[in-house]
Amino acid sequence: MAPTQCYTDHMTQKASNHRNRKLIGAVVCLAILFAAVLVYRQGHRPVNLVVVSKRSSRAGQTQTSVATVFNKAQYSTTDPTSPWVVVNKQHPLSPKDYAPADLTSVGNGQFMRQAAAKALGQ
Repeated sequence: MAPTQCYTDHMTQKASNHRNRKLIGAVVCLAILFAAVLVYRQGHRPVNLVVVSKRSSRAGQTQTSVATVFNKAQYSTTDPTSPWVVVNKQHPLSPKDYAPADLTSVGNGQFMRQAAAKALGQ
């Protein structure tokens, strides 16, 4: 086998391995995102406001339209007990040593809130 062929085979294998790692990483990220959505949907369903408006047309018919509006004020983004709390460099957790009262061990020294642990166990 010629050295050029050997090098080409090596590079093809390396590119294939790289693609496989990217694919596995994407699948893992999607699985984590899917699990997070399931956990969120189990414990905290946002309350929506329904707005109904009625209009009368010139022909004497009444048209009714329904629109759902997301309630942005349902939970606080600054209260550490809120499921929507925002924590980053600009918004540090206050108090810094806050821990939820309902933490449950899920093994390996890791803890979750009870709602998330329950959803994980299903």
